[in-house]
Amino acid sequence: MNTDISKTARQLLYNETYGILATQSNSIEGYPFGSVVPYIYHQGKYLIIYISELAEHTKNLRKNSKCSLIVKESVHQDDVQTAGRLTWVGNAEEVPNEEDSVVKIRYFRNFPWSQKYEKTHDFSFWKIDLIRARFIGGFGEIFWLDTEELILENTLENFDLEGAITHMNRDHQRANRHYLKLVYGLSLD
Repeated sequence: MNTDISKTARQLLYNETYGILATQSNSIEGYPFGSVVPYIYHQGKYLIIYISELAEHTKNLRKNSKCSLIVKESVHQDDVQTAGRLTWVGNAEEVPNEEDSVVKIRYFRNFPWSQKYEKTHDFSFWKIDLIRARFIGGFGEIFWLDTEELILENTLENFDLEGAITHMNRDHQRANRHYLKLVYGLSLD
């Protein structure tokens, strides 16, 4: 597999923040059920979602963990068929208590508004592993990616990642502004 394709697919996962979660419907047996959910690409290994026990998709996952999450490039395209998109196919499971605090820090940093749900509606974190992914880089650019092609071993432990972020924000503000301008065209000067 071309490493540029895998890199582009990973970049799409890192750049976007929500997708369509498809689960197996309990109420209409045999049919898929789709809903919009925010996610984080956690440690380049799992997609993490924060969902309520009241939600239909959570009830579906409790009965059948098989699901997919479709992520689409959010840059406006006149023709949606030319936009990059990825379907992450895997199994969902509730995040174990020992992993919860690390996931919570990252998730709430990305979606601070979601912290208010912590005390309401019985929300919990779920991780979706990767069985296989379907990546479409644009019209006619279609690839299946196996787990080892999309997932990179993370060299930073969770505490190192938080330390690196704190260090960059505290000690390298000028470099961060440069990266924002270079990558996203944003100028904060």
